[in-house]
Amino acid sequence: MRTFLDRVLTIHDKRVVPANSTTDLSSTACQDLLPLPLQQLGTGIRHGLKRFLDRHATFSATFVRFGSSNHGRTALLRDIRDERGKIVADHVWLTYTEKLSRLALQAGDTLHFKAIVKRYSKAAGAFDYGLFYPSNLRVERASTLKQAA
Repeated sequence: MRTFLDRVLTIHDKRVVPANSTTDLSSTACQDLLPLPLQQLGTGIRHGLKRFLDRHATFSATFVRFGSSNHGRTALLRDIRDERGKIVADHVWLTYTEKLSRLALQAGDTLHFKAIVKRYSKAAGAFDYGLFYPSNLRVERASTLKQAA
């Protein structure tokens, strides 16, 4: 699944450039397309998590699907929001734990939880921020949210 950021930008050599374009990134038209100001993009797309680095924080996110990595089963979450409702990341992958399995998550469910934000290394020397050790898990079923609307 391609994100908005993937469609608009290509990240190359740790510099952010418009995909297939020579558009000046400082132009207002280009800035309006970006989900975050350029100085907040850094080398990772989850740079909004930086202010929570190395501490517990409360988040909510929409469950998308299960996946897998070299480290085992994972859960994809999108639209990660802080306790004030501000989107701090477009997506994260959480390690699938026994706590998560007990929730029987379905696509569209909203997950409320606490987690520790950690910086981790990616390929080619880049880094990003992730959510680790989720706790206080609570789920709002997508079907309940649709009925309330």
